[in-house]
Amino acid sequence: MTSQKNQEIRTEQTIRNHRKMDRRKSLLNQSRKSLSKKINVGDTWENKYVLVSYEECGEYVSDNQFIQPAAGNKFVYATFTFENVGSSDTTVGYWDFDCYADGYACEGSYGADDSGFTQTLSSGRKITGSVYFEVPENAGEIEFEYSPSFWSSEKIVFVYQ
Repeated sequence: MTSQKNQEIRTEQTIRNHRKMDRRKSLLNQSRKSLSKKINVGDTWENKYVLVSYEECGEYVSDNQFIQPAAGNKFVYATFTFENVGSSDTTVGYWDFDCYADGYACEGSYGADDSGFTQTLSSGRKITGSVYFEVPENAGEIEFEYSPSFWSSEKIVFVYQ
């Protein structure tokens, strides 16, 4: 190969690498923008598939002696209503949520009567369900992160109040 041909190959590879980096930066920026959207109780979030209404949140006290938080922790919950606003079926469930207390990941709790909701909704159908997490009693900032799609890095943040 000639040095000119080698240079052309390196230039093409450089262009492809820059395009990949640009796509990664774009995805990262989209993810950061999504995290900056903080939703409060009473507010809604919507994309072309689902409308999510943030109904309420609070502390949860289990009356089951075997389902209790660890010492220094408490249970919190958030309740959401999901409506399929798309034209085809969509699935929603508790697994779409994570919880963070002061930036640290928290464990889910599945002992409440209505925890563990999962539903495939036809167009126009709704479901209301709650998610439960164990957080430190002294947590200053608690947030529930919703991932509306397995195929994207988008996260919607619901603020515990």
